[in-house]
Amino acid sequence: MQDFKYLYNPALYRSFLLENSDGLKLAYSFLADEKSKEVFKKRLYTLANDKITLLERFLIFFSILEMDQYFAKGIVELKNNETFIDAGAYDGSTAIEFAKMCKECNYDYSQIISFEPNALPFESARENIAAYGLKNCAVFQEALYSDNVWLAFEEDLVQRSKISAAGTRKIRAVSLDDKMASLGIDDVTFIKMDIEGAEKEALTGAEKIIKGKKPKLAICIYHKPEDIFEIPILIKEMMPEYDIYIRTYSFYLELVCYAIPR
Repeated sequence: MQDFKYLYNPALYRSFLLENSDGLKLAYSFLADEKSKEVFKKRLYTLANDKITLLERFLIFFSILEMDQYFAKGIVELKNNETFIDAGAYDGSTAIEFAKMCKECNYDYSQIISFEPNALPFESARENIAAYGLKNCAVFQEALYSDNVWLAFEEDLVQRSKISAAGTRKIRAVSLDDKMASLGIDDVTFIKMDIEGAEKEALTGAEKIIKGKKPKLAICIYHKPEDIFEIPILIKEMMPEYDIYIRTYSFYLELVCYAIPR
């Protein structure tokens, strides 16, 4: 996780902020509510301030932590017949949570399409989804990316495995646009991505779906320092009609950008 280096080098992070001030200001201008602006500013302030201890950072962020990661209350509104894309499925828990939420709302979802390239969690996802009895749910041992390619993959740690030139295994990566076309799926309504730094490339590979179908988006923006501004900007460039929100989870590390069609 690249952000870790800034935890112990606020001067380096201040330089990063100065170098990217225009992009940061633009992303900030897109934020649709005061809570998003608060999260954004506190994130930048705490990492750039060498007088704030780790404990103080925790206390600063504790008041704005959320508990409903990927499904923020008051932002994400589920509907009947959703087609949910779970990129970075891990053990299948997010797909199961989505199905539970649909049931609580008395909705039937259309289908769930999950992607998990790492072998161990892929098998766990398949087993857990089968054990829970999810209907119309497919799990693919593939990564989402900008194109259909084989990529080097680093899987030394299960929850931080990622696409990396240092990787010793090759994985199949696909663009969401092409994958959905090959499956004959025309109406994607909700896309979640938590894919360890490949979110920008995966969004590029879903451009046709985003422009044509305007699905709800829940995209992680914490794996790379530049994600906090580059991903909101990319989403707004693709579809200006989206409203952009940011929420934080798990201390201050995990940020999710929500894009909701008006």
